[in-house]
Amino acid sequence: MSTASEGANQVESRRWRQFIPLIIIGCLAFRESYVVTSGVESYKTRPAARRRGDEEIETLKSPKEPGTGRQSWTMDGLSMENNDTTTKESSLSIHSIIVGPDGEDDDSQKDENLHSNDFQDFDKVSLSTTTRDDVRSIENSASADASPGKRKRRKDRRSKGESGTTARESIPLDREEHKCAIFIVHYHKTGYVLSRELKNLVRVLESEAAYPDMEGKRFSGFKHFQSGLDDETGKRFAFDQYGNWPRSAFQTRNHRKETNLPNRFDMSPASLYVQESPDIFADDSAVLENMNTAEGGTKIIHFVRNPFEMVLSNYFYHSAVPTPEKWVHTGKPCVDTYEGNATLSSHIVPTLRSYINGTDLSPSFLDEVDGIMSLCNSLFRSRAGMDNATLYEHLLQLDRLDGLRLATAHMAVASSESVKHLAGGDILRMANNIVRFEGLVRAAPDKIHVKTVAMGDFIGDTQRSIEDFFDFIFGEDNKHITDELKKRAAISQVKKYEKKTLKSNHVTQGNSDDKRIKADLRHQLVMDPILGPLLNFTEILVNSALSL
Repeated sequence: MSTASEGANQVESRRWRQFIPLIIIGCLAFRESYVVTSGVESYKTRPAARRRGDEEIETLKSPKEPGTGRQSWTMDGLSMENNDTTTKESSLSIHSIIVGPDGEDDDSQKDENLHSNDFQDFDKVSLSTTTRDDVRSIENSASADASPGKRKRRKDRRSKGESGTTARESIPLDREEHKCAIFIVHYHKTGYVLSRELKNLVRVLESEAAYPDMEGKRFSGFKHFQSGLDDETGKRFAFDQYGNWPRSAFQTRNHRKETNLPNRFDMSPASLYVQESPDIFADDSAVLENMNTAEGGTKIIHFVRNPFEMVLSNYFYHSAVPTPEKWVHTGKPCVDTYEGNATLSSHIVPTLRSYINGTDLSPSFLDEVDGIMSLCNSLFRSRAGMDNATLYEHLLQLDRLDGLRLATAHMAVASSESVKHLAGGDILRMANNIVRFEGLVRAAPDKIHVKTVAMGDFIGDTQRSIEDFFDFIFGEDNKHITDELKKRAAISQVKKYEKKTLKSNHVTQGNSDDKRIKADLRHQLVMDPILGPLLNFTEILVNSALSL
């Protein structure tokens, strides 16, 4: 009798379990259909046009133009409706922004900060299993090419002196800093987390300056687009912001063949863009056409890192057990071509050669850059028993130097096709962009301003580095973003940094044995006949850019 009863209960249990996914989806849909419009418990239904369905699939096929979403937060009773479906419900304040313990691309921290709502705009993506890698891969493929009609409309607008955010640009820019565009550029293992937290901190400062009583209040800081307009008054109180945790403002490690620039690469005043590893292969005049060259110009914050530290960090990070990123299980590290068979080096080497011709350096090593990919192929799936091994298995099974050389070859010259735009080729891109940004300053010194930032500075003197970052964006004598406000935010960051350092296992200092091993590996890279010349040249570029 009990057996029959237990069997019936199991059948009943299985029957109810099949409805669990539907219940979860229903709850998410219900939660998504409402927005908070006050600091208490007032709710308002979203317009039907923003319901999930066919519109979401169309969003995936043709992402919306920058500036078309509406978003805002509740700040001390000020109601600002959010009509965008990509919101990540989270709390941010000056006291909740955390800089990673070493300012690196701490992917373990990024994954902890991700939430399933970050992925809800991507059709047929599992909310329960999606990672940042999935989102960035889908985002890049979705935005790879806008429809011809949209491209033509954007081109027509620019030819008429308009932009995709004409309505926003009609708002008076009363504050001097909002007359410029801000472009924050970083690379893999070179400030992924830090750049986004600084972006969020800029929004926190501007919000607190405009609404002093909001400190500690909650707002959503993880949308891909965030408006800087007060929805009640229509007045600007902050920069518009583009880019969030899983997505950059524009294409990552990719470009349109017609322009040699990332898709949708177009900047406007009063806008802040966070971008990982951009392909900037067009000449200076073409790049300037797509940057803000109005009265305020464009301010570029370029995060760089010593290339030897960069590749060592990359190797040890991805060979950890377990590895923090899953693309090392699926990627093909020895791919250096884009669609159409043009290599990454073919886009960049001419720029570097032109730069070297004006110096005392010898350009002969550039003839050997393609040999780095030959080195990669000689190490990947070339050993007995490793015919089908993954990159991760190679990093674990090869001796330490060969594992480092394989990871470095991928980081140096691989194209975005190797791991679906998630990594690869950032040594060449960093070198290219240092030269490109210097060229833009020479071409338009009154319109383009570059601040090159070393990752080590944020480790050695966090408070001063953050205050310098604020001064570059807002100016040193800003009556809205005061020195007191900047200093308080920077000190709060330092405290969070110290607290995080004590808890985190992602610390670069290491013990004496680790330092000795890394010093030995670095020396071997310096002397490496294939990798050494490019890394040494990039080190010279980085040091030169930091000295300006």
